[in-house]
Amino acid sequence: MKPLARLDRLVVRDLPEETLVYDLENDRAHCLSPVASRLWRLCDGTRTVRELAEQLRTEGQAAANDDMVWIALERLGKSRLLRERPVRPGSTTDLARRRVVMRGLKAAGLLPFVLSIVAPSASQAQSISCSQAKCTSNNGATCSGCLGARCSDAPGKRCTRVGNECNCR
Repeated sequence: MKPLARLDRLVVRDLPEETLVYDLENDRAHCLSPVASRLWRLCDGTRTVRELAEQLRTEGQAAANDDMVWIALERLGKSRLLRERPVRPGSTTDLARRRVVMRGLKAAGLLPFVLSIVAPSASQAQSISCSQAKCTSNNGATCSGCLGARCSDAPGKRCTRVGNECNCR
């Protein structure tokens, strides 16, 4: 297998301690550790897993081995940052061996992590706007879910609660 990084519809920002990748296709944000980021950039479809590990070692990642590369590739694949999701040959993964490798990488601070979150859509990211009628419907302490929101029909005012009454003030 010669993994190939997916580069289309991604916004990539390199920071001193991590790489942030925003996937425009899936509205997901990914944070890659330096090791995972470097490996992802090396995935140009020309190197095998063994060659990727050798390249990382050449670049100073002494703990880089086939197991570490497979772990990182699995995480990058799950995050849809590779063209194809990698399948490790032999498919029966030795879980005990994997745990030992993970512990060793974690202890050395070389764990190739990929953290992912779902980003809100544009409509979800907008602040809530409520009408005077919805605010004053006085649905308990939440003022119909509008408490603190702008009142769309009362410019510059917000839905607030005073005593038992909700109103745009």
